[in-house]
Amino acid sequence: MIKRLVFRSVLVACLVGLVACSGGEGRQADYFARAQQFFDEANYPKAQIEVKNVLQINPEHAEGRYLLALLFEQEQNWTDMFANLKMAIDLAPDHQKARIKYAQLLFMDNRYEEVLEQVDAVLLLAENNPAAHILLGSVLFRQDKPLEAIRQAELALAEEPGNVNAIALLSAIYGEENPDRALAVIGEGISLQTKNSTLKLLKIGLLEKENRVEEVVNVYKQLLADYPENLSFHYRLVRYYQQHGNVDAAESLLRDIVNTKPDNILVKLWLTQFLANNHSRAMAKTTLEQFVATQPEIVELRLALGQLYVASDDRDKAIELYRGVITEDDESADSLQARNKLALLYLTGDQREQADALLAEIFTIEPENVEALITNA
Repeated sequence: MIKRLVFRSVLVACLVGLVACSGGEGRQADYFARAQQFFDEANYPKAQIEVKNVLQINPEHAEGRYLLALLFEQEQNWTDMFANLKMAIDLAPDHQKARIKYAQLLFMDNRYEEVLEQVDAVLLLAENNPAAHILLGSVLFRQDKPLEAIRQAELALAEEPGNVNAIALLSAIYGEENPDRALAVIGEGISLQTKNSTLKLLKIGLLEKENRVEEVVNVYKQLLADYPENLSFHYRLVRYYQQHGNVDAAESLLRDIVNTKPDNILVKLWLTQFLANNHSRAMAKTTLEQFVATQPEIVELRLALGQLYVASDDRDKAIELYRGVITEDDESADSLQARNKLALLYLTGDQREQADALLAEIFTIEPENVEALITNA
């Protein structure tokens, strides 16, 4: 009887253990699947919550450690990224992606011998791994061994035609001595990936060094056509026009952006600042007044106009504008900002009493308002 009871207890314990283990593995899988999905959707905060759930159940989950490292990369938290990559490699020595990422961090820190250790480990696992060949080539290039570096880049391209990092490495090697050859390499890459912005920016960089202005502009125009919503490319072309004294082209491009993106307030402010810097405050003021007339509900435009009035010594118009913003919504953030600007205007005009009254209003609404505290000090 006793033997039977003992056997039954052991059996129950084993079954409970199996269910618990199975349930834990199932939850790990579910959490990790959600973490990966959130990461793919660029929802990094939720991905981090889910992957931490995985690691709470199983701290030795290698893929979880690797994914957490990628999430820390998004935050530019290199210390925690480095630590989790090291853990992923220790847990799964054949994890090629973790080793490559780890080696890239080592490369950034100029720890070339350690980079080579990781590269060797990856090439033992997969002799044609493009990323490993590129890292090896990068180290060789830094060690002033260009021919060997070229060989590694070519091996990467043979395995993965159009690989951007391999092309970047080759263009860096060729760029100093033979820029036309470097441009040809980039051109081949672009022919395989016609909308690759990284390759086109590489091409622009080389063309700029050679002062081939017209060709630079043409590549920028390709980028604008490929990515019309990416304002950074527009900004870079505007800056390039300015650097080469083509103010009219820069202004024309800015006005085109304003016309095609009428609801983008930043672009309107950008154009206004450009006009003030390159033409006159009067032109900037007239343009901004037109924007305000079209969109009077956008307080940001009105506050910017107030600043232009102040810069143009048109105090009465500035005071009227700021007062208008304050009366519209007495306790809003915009109202507080208008009060701060008006208080500073009064203070610089030796109207201390009016400035003190406005500061008192601000502190009644928001006692810790930083801008008002600075003005008061």
